[in-house]
Amino acid sequence: NPQEIMCGFGEKGNASIKVGQINTDSFHPTYRLIPFPQHYAQIWNNCTSPSDASCILNSSTVTQNTYPETSKLIDYSQGGNSAIEMRHKMRSRQFCYEQANAGQVEEDMEICGKINQYSIEWALQNAPKPTLDRYLNYGEMLVPGPDRVAKAGPLWSFSALHREQKCNATTQRYYTSLESPFIYLPTLKMGCEFPSKEECGTHYCKILSPARAMEWLYYGGLRFNLSIANTNMTVNITC
Repeated sequence: NPQEIMCGFGEKGNASIKVGQINTDSFHPTYRLIPFPQHYAQIWNNCTSPSDASCILNSSTVTQNTYPETSKLIDYSQGGNSAIEMRHKMRSRQFCYEQANAGQVEEDMEICGKINQYSIEWALQNAPKPTLDRYLNYGEMLVPGPDRVAKAGPLWSFSALHREQKCNATTQRYYTSLESPFIYLPTLKMGCEFPSKEECGTHYCKILSPARAMEWLYYGGLRFNLSIANTNMTVNITC
C-alpha cells in the first residue's frame, strides 16, 4: 500500500506510531476533477493519540494506469502487457502525522523511489528461480533514481516515469535508472497557500507497476544483452 509507505507508521518507519491504516484506491484519470471529492487523495478521520492501536485511519487514494501507445510501436512486443506507469495521488507524510496527532515530521522527497523499490523487490521475490538467475546474470538492473519535482499538476500527469540507461561506476555494468516525477504541497498547518485547499497536504508519485517490474525481469531488462540481434555473439555486459 503506497499510502502506508508514505505515512511511515509502525514497521514502515516510525515504530512509536501505533495507529492502523486502511486504504481504498479508486481508478480514474488523474487530470479530471470529477468525481469530486474522490478526485483528491484524502484521510477521512483522525486519531487522538499516535499510540492508540485501536484507532484506524481511513484513507482513499487515486490511481490511473497508463499503457503503451501501440500506434507508435514498430513491434507490439516492445510495449509489454502491463501499465508503463501508475499515476498515484496520496496524502503527504505530514498530513498523515497531523491526522494521527503525531506532531511534525520531515517530508521524504525521495519517497516515490522508495515506493518503486517495493515493486522491484516484489518481482525479485516472486520470479521463478531460472528467470531470476538469468536476470541477475545478464539483465540490466532496474534501480530507483532521484525523484523529479514537477511544477504543476498537468506537468506531473503527462511527465513520464523516466527511464535512462546508466553505468554503475563501481560494478562497471549498465543499469536502468527509474526516476519519478512528483508533486508536493505542504499542509494548511504548515503554511500552504495554494488556491485549492483540497490540494494542500498532497504528495503525488509515478509508481512502477509490480507487473511491469516482473516483465522487466522476464524480458525488458534483457533486451540489451540477450536480444535476438546478439544471438551467437559474445555479449559484453560491462560499460
